[in-house]
Amino acid sequence: MTPWQSLIESKAMSERCHEEARAMMSQAWHTAAFYRSKRMPPLRRVIGDTDRKVESPDDLVAALKQKFGVANG
Repeated sequence: MTPWQSLIESKAMSERCHEEARAMMSQAWHTAAFYRSKRMPPLRRVIGDTDRKVESPDDLVAALKQKFGVANG
């Protein structure tokens, strides 16, 4: 492995570890929040709508615009 490849691999591993740490912190936060809640919210509200299939890239753009309230144009 060349020094350049080692550098690229090192940066990739650092980013991967950072993403894993963020995922674990998120999981801990959600676990604590759900533990403290009096009533669990519906799972669909927590994880979002997973049943809907995107048919085309245009559908994906439209769905993102609708979700984030972006005006057409």
